[in-house]
Amino acid sequence: MSDTIEQQLIADLKQSMIEKKEIKRETIRYLRSEIHYAKIAQKKSLNEGPCN
Repeated sequence: MSDTIEQQLIADLKQSMIEKKEIKRETIRYLRSEIHYAKIAQKKSLNEGPCN
């Protein structure tokens, strides 16, 4: 995820908290969480390889 998208999600999350928009806030949190887990899974698949 590029920094600009990540920064935009954080800004949107903060704004949704200020505006007390719970559905938007939880949706953004879920999206950020899934992106985080995808990054972790990608790193694991890159590290998995034949043992020497």
